[in-house]
Amino acid sequence: MGGQAHEIAAKVDEYMRGMVGGSNACLFEELGLYCIGPVDGHNLEDLVHILKKVQDMPAPGPVLLHIITEKGKGYAPAEIAADKMHGVVKFDAMSGKHLKVKSKTLSYTNTLQSHRLQKQREMKRL
Repeated sequence: MGGQAHEIAAKVDEYMRGMVGGSNACLFEELGLYCIGPVDGHNLEDLVHILKKVQDMPAPGPVLLHIITEKGKGYAPAEIAADKMHGVVKFDAMSGKHLKVKSKTLSYTNTLQSHRLQKQREMKRL
């Protein structure tokens, strides 16, 4: 094999054997999964190459592909305030600001508070 082809083969082999993954790879292998990774999910060139190799390889059973990504990478509002971009709420895609939406139903807190007030009133009547 040539120099670059050898480097690519070595990199794929390293990913496929889970050597980069550390000690957790053994646990999954003991559960009968063939472990690959972790793989940088933001390096699309490597990711596509590895996915093609996984597709073509004769796996002895189920394959676990461990892909690591950074939450919000490439979307500036999420990179700046990752703690605010966890849930699926309506937001302005340009600014990243959450949109306030009034719900027609009471929240859990409001429902509980209403129930407690009702019970207190009933107890005063007794």
